[in-house]
Amino acid sequence: MLEERNESQADSNIRAVVLYGDPFYESGKLTNYPNRPKNGLLSTIPYTQKNSLATYNYLGWPAGSNSQQTVYKVREFCNIGDFFCQSNPGDNSYAIHNSYAQYANSVAGWITYELTDPI
Repeated sequence: MLEERNESQADSNIRAVVLYGDPFYESGKLTNYPNRPKNGLLSTIPYTQKNSLATYNYLGWPAGSNSQQTVYKVREFCNIGDFFCQSNPGDNSYAIHNSYAQYANSVAGWITYELTDPI
């Protein structure tokens, strides 16, 4: 019981998580930012923890919104053509997979907002 309570407390302290080029990526998940059409190389392997990512959320005010909505604490970025998260063998030099730095400023802004937005 104590272990369960500690896990719940830890979960509530998570404010923002970003995943880039995740080989477990699955199209259509609520945490995809933005959603991409294909699944990752390891998406067919059962990974039960992955299914719970959307449960890290709260009712809040998304940046730029004037109404309360479900705000997800996890964002998954997957570039179209990425070898790992889109199962694209054509990216064998990993150029697409290694290009996630392009999101650094917007992700930093989102994390800053999540850290300052009252839950």
